[in-house]
Amino acid sequence: MSDPSRPPSLEERTLGAASYLLELTPVGLLGAVLVLLVKGGTSRFLGVHATQAILVTIALRITALLLPPLTVFAPSSLGGATMVVANAVAAAFPTVVTAWLGLSALHGRRPALPFLGRFSERLLGPPDADLGNPSRPT
Repeated sequence: MSDPSRPPSLEERTLGAASYLLELTPVGLLGAVLVLLVKGGTSRFLGVHATQAILVTIALRITALLLPPLTVFAPSSLGGATMVVANAVAAAFPTVVTAWLGLSALHGRRPALPFLGRFSERLLGPPDADLGNPSRPT
């Protein structure tokens, strides 16, 4: 695994960004899963970004499914307008969040979302844990 104290390389930053940004394409969640499986064990930076991308994608898809039906409970005077706003937010919010996280990874930052960021760190284990890289001395 790479040294966590060194800045991420261009390849790591690009693959970290791809983990998020591929969600905006037909590849979807598969892109982050592939980055995690193929390169996640070689770099803590990539492992955290790919894991967080998977968790964010799942959370945003659940939010996009739940938000429009919640407008049923809006007052009838706001019903139509509320539905339009809810659908716009459900469509735009995942794109904005995904793009922000992807650009942050491309710039070498590791933005940790309040719950999902910490959870993805825990899933990977301690920062000095071997993530399966056989070339790392024991």
